[in-house]
Amino acid sequence: SKTFDFTGKSNIHLQLYVWVNCFYTFDWCKIYINNTEVWDYGSHNTSPSWELVNLDLSAYSNNNNVEIKFELFATTVVERAGFYIDDIKIEGN
Repeated sequence: SKTFDFTGKSNIHLQLYVWVNCFYTFDWCKIYINNTEVWDYGSHNTSPSWELVNLDLSAYSNNNNVEIKFELFATTVVERAGFYIDDIKIEGN
């Protein structure tokens, strides 16, 4: 996780690519903003390729304490490759 200062910013978007290989029945991949879940991988085990995630963070405009947290929870029931993120970009004006 990391905390950001969006003071004076508006129209904020978080953009990233994800690749997931999890055992959905027991594992999960999630993104939280200030401890509120804003994204989860859904009801399947594996992404076929890198997938673009684009989240509107405009609700956090002008906030000086915005924590973005990525979470993977995995059991040892079935071992899979995991949750990968790449090319993270935060834009606003």
